[in-house]
Amino acid sequence: MVAYDIATSLSQRLFHLSVIATAGIDTGIGGSNAACTSASGSNLFNCPFTINERTNGGGGKTLGFELAGTWIFASGFGIQGNYTWVDAEADSGDPLPGASESQFNLSGFYEADRLSARLSYTYRSKFFVTFDRSTQLDQDALESLDASLQYRFNDRIAFTLDAINLTEETIEQFAGNTNRPRAIYSSPAYAYNTDEATMSCCA
Repeated sequence: MVAYDIATSLSQRLFHLSVIATAGIDTGIGGSNAACTSASGSNLFNCPFTINERTNGGGGKTLGFELAGTWIFASGFGIQGNYTWVDAEADSGDPLPGASESQFNLSGFYEADRLSARLSYTYRSKFFVTFDRSTQLDQDALESLDASLQYRFNDRIAFTLDAINLTEETIEQFAGNTNRPRAIYSSPAYAYNTDEATMSCCA
């Protein structure tokens, strides 16, 4: 794959430790693996079948922009957010894998010497995943609410608690009809670790 990338950005500090930034995105792609080709064949019992296999596709291009901001208030509280819009497609007009048109993140946080906490909301619009049996497979829009808490006992030991997907959203993939998904996935609800030990549990 050959790609070029042109990005421009501008940031401005409005007041103490607060920043608003913008960026433009212009990326060219010399080749991708989004295309799918089919070939017919037969097996031991002379039954016809079709083989779907990946092949290098043509080039493509992405155009877009990003807005980001961080505001830090008194007593360690702050807000951080960003929004990204991208128009991405292959030269053939087909979508590029994994390219959502809109993505949005918003986090509220608290930072102190020993204690830190964060609550984050994420939204991502639907995007093309792959070809499933020669049919375009898309992933539906997804939103998630996550939280994290960390307490530092000293420079070497810290306790961290992560709560993932508090609203119990599912990942749904579909081919044309969102009312008949082809795959549904659920993510872990929470995880915690301390002193390099990790534990997680599914909802």
